[in-house]
Amino acid sequence: MYYLGLDLGSKTCGFAIADDKTKIATGLCNYEYQKNNLMSVVHKVSSVIKEYDNQINTIVIGYAINYKSNEPNESMQRVDKFVALLQQALPTIKIIKQD
Repeated sequence: MYYLGLDLGSKTCGFAIADDKTKIATGLCNYEYQKNNLMSVVHKVSSVIKEYDNQINTIVIGYAINYKSNEPNESMQRVDKFVALLQQALPTIKIIKQD
């Protein structure tokens, strides 16, 4: 089994893969998308999962917590929206937000 690591920015999403034994991530690609078109990133994630013969069972996504205030920042809001879309599209995949 594999872990898929994601670093979601406002216009790009970095992809990395790690196996469940070593958990050492190796970069795959930096996917560029039109701002706010998170569904294109969901489609790219689905494509990568198919490339790995559906052996990816966990997605770890970067989540930059705002320590200066209790309010979610723009990055956190984008990741939350993206995670909701991923959960709808890939309900059997575990998704972890990691600071």
